[in-house]
Amino acid sequence: MRLFKMLALLCLLPLCAFAQSECDSFTFPNDDFEDYSSASCQNQDNRAFNDGCVTGWIAPHGKPNMLVNGNFLANYMGVSAYEGTNFAGVSATSQNASGPTNCLNSAIAVNLNLVPGREYEVFFYAKTAHEGNPQSMPTLPIDVSIRYTRNLTNSGTPGGDEICDDLIFASNSPQVYQESNFETDNWTLQSFSFTANSSNDQLVFYASQSKLGVSSYTTYWLLDNFQVEECDPCPANPSAAFSIDPDPAPGNNQSLDVVGYQTYDAPHTRNWIVYTSSEPNGPFSLYGEYQTNEFPIIVPEGVYYTIIHQLEVCGEEICYGQNHCSNCGKNFQGGNCDYCGVIENCELPIAEPPCSKDAPTGLDCEYVSGVGNVLNWTALNNVSGYEVRFSYNGSSGPWGLCSGNSFPAFSLTTQTNSIPRPSSLSSCYCWKVRSICKDGSLGQWSSSVCYDALAPACKIGPDPEPDPVKLRPTAGNGHDVLNVYPNPGTELFNIKWNGSSDPSTNVSVMDMTGKVIHSASANENSTYQWRPDVILPNGIYLIRVENGQQLLTKRVALQR
Repeated sequence: MRLFKMLALLCLLPLCAFAQSECDSFTFPNDDFEDYSSASCQNQDNRAFNDGCVTGWIAPHGKPNMLVNGNFLANYMGVSAYEGTNFAGVSATSQNASGPTNCLNSAIAVNLNLVPGREYEVFFYAKTAHEGNPQSMPTLPIDVSIRYTRNLTNSGTPGGDEICDDLIFASNSPQVYQESNFETDNWTLQSFSFTANSSNDQLVFYASQSKLGVSSYTTYWLLDNFQVEECDPCPANPSAAFSIDPDPAPGNNQSLDVVGYQTYDAPHTRNWIVYTSSEPNGPFSLYGEYQTNEFPIIVPEGVYYTIIHQLEVCGEEICYGQNHCSNCGKNFQGGNCDYCGVIENCELPIAEPPCSKDAPTGLDCEYVSGVGNVLNWTALNNVSGYEVRFSYNGSSGPWGLCSGNSFPAFSLTTQTNSIPRPSSLSSCYCWKVRSICKDGSLGQWSSSVCYDALAPACKIGPDPEPDPVKLRPTAGNGHDVLNVYPNPGTELFNIKWNGSSDPSTNVSVMDMTGKVIHSASANENSTYQWRPDVILPNGIYLIRVENGQQLLTKRVALQR
């Protein structure tokens, strides 16, 4: 018995990019071919589309459904399936050859439920078989075409674009003279790929050429072990690696180009971020962001450069760096090569500028609605915060309004270049500010800004620090605006001030750090009694009375 093989199909559609994609297969079981060549589907043109002839769709990773309008659904005249017992076939004789005008009279149709835009690889085993007496006439080769139809409905009604034109052709088989009543060739693995255009698609295999010979002689094309692989365009291990191709450019410049990076079929975005520095170890500054088609770029000759390739593919972000180290260490030129290779979390190589330790300037104050008086100053670069120091040295100020308002210096910190004025401060105080660096080091103090009872705005003044606090100050002499007695005291303090009380009068007691330890409203007889309700340490405390536009303060000594 002479055997011949049908050569592989020629694929006219793009192949799956297996090197960059992952393909999952779902197989048509050999014995699940369904016979739709029954009477209900006979003698109907384009029977693959008729209701009752198509019952379902082959879904990715699910059981397929194949429509067979041909013959040879079981072992026939000595022809064995590739595996199992069933296979499918189409016939071609001089009488019933199919063609583009009636391409489904004898055909194998496979309905597919696919993902539009995704690539699929089809594998199957095929062979030819011949029946009848060739009467010394040569058997001519059979051509098998595959038609791709998209947008079918689930009921089998055609929809969308029908393509009966040949997309893929089988190569011609060699001529063979039959010497027996029935001969076949061997099962041969065939494959092709295509991109799905809709969710409901159909592949139809049919014989596309007439055969010479008498009607008693038939050539069959057989199909078995049909398998589809769904190719995921998302790469399994995407890479953003690349190389830099530097070339001298006209003048005092150099030209940088990016080469050797991987391309992907899956949707993706790329961003190329270029940094330069005049020093090998930075700090680097942003030079520009580019798309691939914007390269090469021109940078000054002699600068140190770093290029970050930021790739996002299938929801995954990867960054890779190359720099003046010349492609990750080759031809090393010195300097910082830490940003060469894969970059964790896509952190960019901007070396932080040094913390500014200059003396802050622009110290000022302003009233902010809902907040009150706010102290602010000009921000410094790369600082983690600021220290604001408050003090008053007891100078009398205009007309002696600040006499006796000295208090120990205390500091507050803030992360911004502003801070609300502490409520513990009287109208007589000075303040200054300096930077705090991330390593804990401190910058230079600014000039002090001082306020007195009549100061309309901030003004530059001396840099006062308080005198040592006297632990036993004398009590008021009866002529003071604010009197507190006994002073020193042990438990109860009587507070009296000149002027009437109203609901806006507030009496507060602070320790010498400025912390308010007691606060209350006073609205009778311009007097108030303070009895500490907790055990306070001996020391100096500040009594503060706010009465309308008047602010009064007095130091007292608590001694038990």
